[in-house]
Amino acid sequence: MTSNVRAYRGAAGVVARAVDAVVSVFAPDVARQRLAARMRTAQLLNYDAARVDQTRSKAKSGSADEMVLADRQAVVDRARELVRNDAHMASAVRVFEDNVVGKGLTVQSTCTPEATEMTPEACEEWRRLCEAEFVRWSEDVGDASGHGAWASDVLRVCARTLMVDGEVLTHLVLDEGEVLCELIDTDRLESPSMQDTLKIRGGVELDSIGRPVKYHVYPVHPRDVGSAFAAGQPREMLTWPAWDNDYSVVQHCFVRERPGQSRGVSWLAASIGFSHHLRHYLNSELISARANANVAMVVQRQPDLSQFDQGTKDDGRPEWTDLIEGVTVEYLRPGETVHPFTPQRPGTQFEAFVTRMLRAITAASGMSYEMVTRDFAGMNYSNARTLLLECRRFFDSMRSLLVRAVARPWYHNVIRAAVAAGRLPSPAGFLRNPQAFLAHRWIPPSYGWVDPTKEIDSARMAVEANLSSPYDEAARAGYDAEEVVVARARFLKFVAETEKEYGLEPGTLTRERAERVEASSTMNQPGQSGAGGPNDAEPNPEEPEEPEEAEEPEENEE
Repeated sequence: MTSNVRAYRGAAGVVARAVDAVVSVFAPDVARQRLAARMRTAQLLNYDAARVDQTRSKAKSGSADEMVLADRQAVVDRARELVRNDAHMASAVRVFEDNVVGKGLTVQSTCTPEATEMTPEACEEWRRLCEAEFVRWSEDVGDASGHGAWASDVLRVCARTLMVDGEVLTHLVLDEGEVLCELIDTDRLESPSMQDTLKIRGGVELDSIGRPVKYHVYPVHPRDVGSAFAAGQPREMLTWPAWDNDYSVVQHCFVRERPGQSRGVSWLAASIGFSHHLRHYLNSELISARANANVAMVVQRQPDLSQFDQGTKDDGRPEWTDLIEGVTVEYLRPGETVHPFTPQRPGTQFEAFVTRMLRAITAASGMSYEMVTRDFAGMNYSNARTLLLECRRFFDSMRSLLVRAVARPWYHNVIRAAVAAGRLPSPAGFLRNPQAFLAHRWIPPSYGWVDPTKEIDSARMAVEANLSSPYDEAARAGYDAEEVVVARARFLKFVAETEKEYGLEPGTLTRERAERVEASSTMNQPGQSGAGGPNDAEPNPEEPEEPEEAEEPEENEE
């Protein structure tokens, strides 16, 4: 209130107050802008950060959708161009794909007999059937385009699109009892007539509480070759519901940075400026270095060229010119002198400057300079471990987002469709409480080990100290704990049958026999307990000898 009084001082302030009072009735936003401008002019701001001067321009802000939707397409176009043409940005996207999805995510059913009210045997059979059905769908059916496996290829495209475009869009397609996953280019998502309203934002139709209920998309990319939009024809829109009979029809995944945000923004937006300038700077340095490398030396000509033999050499050049392999020797005109050509490109600070720029660029994308550039020189185990832990925390959070918004709905769709089509039996209580039967977890790809011995020992100690479980430790290595145990049991059974077939002692092929022999030989060494050696009979000098019991005198017979 004090600022308002100071802003309306004097006679001019009285008139300004009256004008602003009238304006505020019809246009409150305009009145607030007038007051803010007057306060900035009078330097009455309480925060220096809000001041506008020669070094600080006026900041623009608005609602989340106003900021995102107005510039989204321009930002996405520049981000895609950088990924196509900039080596560092292309590397950053590949690193993100490899660490978030890698060779693919593995699903593991986690429903329990208590939640499903099934017997342990029936619950175990249901888990096995669900996992087998999803693997079949992912490998052979999932991708509607037929280009690859869903759990690896489709999810890798989703991870890449999430980073570059800032959002992912997939669509359910029914085909003879099967559900297919159709990848949708986010450029196809658009409001009808390209007019956003309070209800439809960037093609996303919202209900009264801001929940997506419908999606409006073009049948093809609006700028695709031969599309109706490219040909100047009227644009036809498709409208898809977000949900239909418990099926997730459209899966829309993006990082929500502000309340009320309906669309995503590219993660590279903050680093596009630096990346653009750095790429052109590196190109300029390379061109300059190439041009400078073509000049070797200059030589002054004599005032009278008549003293040179005007004949020609075998290759047709004049006698007074020289050609050194790879360079040209130039003779100067009279009055010119020789100056050594010592180019300083790139300069001594070139490496430090480029490294600092790349650190800022990679930090904006959520990764580190070392991972994007594969430059681990000078790092010890502790530094490398700390760096990987920080990066993995980012990768894990982004994978959780992808799983929650894309992978989990698709697992539910696949199991529901399989039950409806009869490929899976319908357990009692499935329709009443389907979530209990659809419980599952996703096993990420293995990050690998920096030091296998230390990390395996730490995992073993964590399990023994009840700080972790075999499921979690196996998942960190990219495996299913139950599958590992079953595979090992199957292997040991095969080894035992092979040893019996070839007449080998049990444990020969698994080193168990060698360990038993070694333990036995250790026990039989002199001085070892139970070895039966000569030292066993000798008393221990540190232990006192027990006194012998005195013989009782015999009683005299009467």
